[in-house]
Amino acid sequence: MSQVPQLRRLLRPRTAEGAALMTVLIVLVAAVIAMAAAPVDDRALVGGVLLGAAALVAAAVLVTLRLRRTVVGAPRPPARPPAEEPGGPWFTGDTLAEYPAQELAALLTVLDDPPSPHQLEAAWICATRGHDVAWLEHHFGLPGPVARTLVAAARHRIPAG
Repeated sequence: MSQVPQLRRLLRPRTAEGAALMTVLIVLVAAVIAMAAAPVDDRALVGGVLLGAAALVAAAVLVTLRLRRTVVGAPRPPARPPAEEPGGPWFTGDTLAEYPAQELAALLTVLDDPPSPHQLEAAWICATRGHDVAWLEHHFGLPGPVARTLVAAARHRIPAG
């Protein structure tokens, strides 16, 4: 059963492997048709031309693979180290005005895997920008009570209208 999806993927020309397989099959069928359609006296000539073309294509593929390997094997510049988290708060006092820190602290004590303070502050900023509970739960992975607390406090902060 598990081989059927692989076969389907190979037969579809959307993938590179499928396109290569379809090309080989089409060329093979064309070669058989050319050999069958050629007069008996010319079959050796047609066979030689097809053999030469196949050798030329094989050489082109080998050269392409060799060049690709050389480019892939070339030394790359070293990757930048990951950025360190800033030591202090990510947001200013103005952006964190009316942040429900006490309510969240009470909720976080009962959680097994509480979100980080930076994650809560970022979620707070999004809540003050009008994002709802479901959005915060989905994008930040916050538990429902934490997201509801943030959204309720944000709505209280933002005047209606």
